Amino acid sequence: MTSATTSKTPKWRTLLVWAICGGGGYLIGSYLARNGFELWPSVGTDVVIALGVALIYLLLGLFLLGARLSPAFRRSTMSELDAADVEDQKPLFSLQSVAVILWAIALAALALAGHGAPLSSTAGAAMFLGAMVLGGVLYWRSLPMLDELMRATTLESAAITYGLVLAIGGGWMALGHLDLVADPTMLVLVTMFWVLALVGTVVAVARRGMLEDD
Repeated sequence: MTSATTSKTPKWRTLLVWAICGGGGYLIGSYLARNGFELWPSVGTDVVIALGVALIYLLLGLFLLGARLSPAFRRSTMSELDAADVEDQKPLFSLQSVAVILWAIALAALALAGHGAPLSSTAGAAMFLGAMVLGGVLYWRSLPMLDELMRATTLESAAITYGLVLAIGGGWMALGHLDLVADPTMLVLVTMFWVLALVGTVVAVARRGMLEDD
């Protein structure tokens, strides 16, 4: 074995990568919004937000795929335990990283489609459905590869996400029905599902102690 310093690569590196992915998507979206960047004349804030969230998913998927393909990248960005998990379960991380990238593409295609948008509604629907279905199939194929801890974390993440959708999404729509707040657009609701799924995953992982230092 190596020294204690080598064997205890802190997990703050992994957290830092997550922060960079999230912060990068937020900053790019904020920059585009502040500077009036228009992909088409009728672009709205909901489109910019959706593209920012899609970018976060894309960066996370590329991060996981990079960790799967490059041992040097794993060692430099992950704790030793996390890097060992990726090394031991390469098929699992291959499937899930590509699934995350496909879900990023699905949300981006939805945001970029519609009347007067770069993509036609038909093309956007085809790309959205194709990416969602393929991503779902890959993720489903990865489920039997999960160990007991990962399976429990996945179930807890799904439960947390479901509760957040009911509380935030349901509450928002109820208040909108009462004319107490503005009704969310359909794209905002779809984007909310992506955001809350990510939040549910982070909360579940943290509750299981998987973000603590080794």
